Amino acid sequence: MSPVASIWKRASMVLAVLLLAWLLFAWLFDYPPVDDSDLAFVEREVDPSRNPHPEILELEWTEEEKEEFRRVAEMLYGREPIDIAFLEGMLQKHAPVLERFARYAAMDDWRMDEEADGREPSTYYMVHGELAHLTPLIRVEAASLAARSEPWAALERAVSMLDFAAAHTRVREADVIIARYLTVDGGKCLLGLLEHHHLDRETLDWLADRLESPSLSRDDLEPVLRSIYQRSKTGLAKFEEASKTRRYGNLGYETPEWLPHSLVFKRHRTHAMLADIYRAAIQASGGSAKEVGDAVYAAVPRDTRARWGHRLSGNSLGFEFAANWQRILANIVVKLHRANQADLRLLRVRVALERHRLDHGVWPDDLGELVPAYLDSLPLDPFDGRPLRYDRAKRVIYSIGPDLGDNRGIPLKDLFGSSSETGDIVIELEPEKPTPWPQFPSP
Repeated sequence: MSPVASIWKRASMVLAVLLLAWLLFAWLFDYPPVDDSDLAFVEREVDPSRNPHPEILELEWTEEEKEEFRRVAEMLYGREPIDIAFLEGMLQKHAPVLERFARYAAMDDWRMDEEADGREPSTYYMVHGELAHLTPLIRVEAASLAARSEPWAALERAVSMLDFAAAHTRVREADVIIARYLTVDGGKCLLGLLEHHHLDRETLDWLADRLESPSLSRDDLEPVLRSIYQRSKTGLAKFEEASKTRRYGNLGYETPEWLPHSLVFKRHRTHAMLADIYRAAIQASGGSAKEVGDAVYAAVPRDTRARWGHRLSGNSLGFEFAANWQRILANIVVKLHRANQADLRLLRVRVALERHRLDHGVWPDDLGELVPAYLDSLPLDPFDGRPLRYDRAKRVIYSIGPDLGDNRGIPLKDLFGSSSETGDIVIELEPEKPTPWPQFPSP
């Protein structure tokens, strides 16, 4: 055998041994179980008499009732003529449920306990559909109260939706989507009252104080992240079982049928990545949406080099699972939570502007004129950490929104739409098309 052939033979044997060693390593090696005690959801002592679970989750509508609620929503969106007689009938029909909602919204520190009645945790994420049917009717109730010269009670109905949304972000297995629906409808209700009713200074002062209440001033993202981490761990266990049968959900990832599952998925290594992502998010949770998003994506690099590293180490599927949760956190959880914060801060500024106009007869030239008479300080935009924007000429106040770009007050059409959609979260001070509003007759 020639020297060259001998060298090639030895090199081939070395390569074969290295390949075999890599296969054994990738096949057999995984991290030890992950200690994630630092990510546990902190349970609180809750007064049982102030805990609405499970009664608030027992909102179930018949198909006929859903169609009636749909009509209410269509009227409030201006897509169907407002029928006062129909709306009055709906208020009478659902008065007990409306009262129950208002009572629970006033409870600042309640929680959901999935063991309370044996429900699967996944049922909590379906309840937003039932609440979404109800919230337009709460706006109708507020309009009815305002027509009866009860502006404080009407405003309390609007703020009750904001309170309920805030409570949902502080409970175990909370869903930020529920909070988003409630915050949007609560904001629309409050703006409708400002646009269609002349509120005096005393009422506006009361509303300003109400919007600064402790329950609405708690902007902490950390409980939300800890809550959703528990959900992602449950998802990891279910995903591991499903992936053994080559069902990868919506990851858009495929592996050859002949490739053993243990060469593409490592449970503990995936769990470790997941925990690192949440630790990074929690550490940055006091910052802007951009800061939290940057921290989430930095925790587990997603470049080509990192992707191939996970493939060679036998955890390509686990990497895709962790990367999917990065997208969920940065593009859904953080985006929706910060949007809720933006709405609340914009509403505070809107009320401060109304108080200024009532005192001076004009809108201020800039928001700095509101401090300290109407605001202790200028609220910051939760998306970039800078003060909320104000354009006096356009009569708008706005947050730059999830695209992190200043679009000069052009509204974002759909926060739940494409992640590439541009636009700002906007409140118009003098809208050309006022919020559709039921005009109930005065008593």
